[in-house]
Amino acid sequence: MSEKKKFRFNILDVIIILVVVACVVGAAIRYSLPTKLGIVFNGQDTAVVTFYVNNMKTEAAKSSFVEGDKYFCKDFNCYLGELYNTENFVYEPHKMYNTNESGTLTVDTIDSRCDVTGYFLVKGTVDEEKGFMLNKTENLSPGEEIEVNSVNRKMQVVIMSIDLVE
Repeated sequence: MSEKKKFRFNILDVIIILVVVACVVGAAIRYSLPTKLGIVFNGQDTAVVTFYVNNMKTEAAKSSFVEGDKYFCKDFNCYLGELYNTENFVYEPHKMYNTNESGTLTVDTIDSRCDVTGYFLVKGTVDEEKGFMLNKTENLSPGEEIEVNSVNRKMQVVIMSIDLVE
């Protein structure tokens, strides 16, 4: 006589079923909860990022900053934004601080070099906890030093401020 094997649940079967159910519930919550809370992932905010570059050649700085020039961020490996409002860039002579023989601090101005304060127009999202998010994943914040490049220039910039455009 042939006997049929009876299928019986054991503890391992119950654990596997619970894990599969938890994964399905987790995926459903992950993709539906943000929309229920009003979080929009495709929203893009526009901001003006003020940056500072230290010790550049004056001639090269004034000729290479072109309105609308597109910049990419090497540190974040993504598109950063474009130069904005280049006519209002501030070019200050570079100052070198030294001490003389008596130990007194002296300031020398180098006319062929300058420090530049300029502006990028960037797009990203604003997260209340993390701040301004570039490319929805990279936090861009004041005081941060990043390497950026375009067709005309490669430079290290310090982010001074981020102001949202209304």
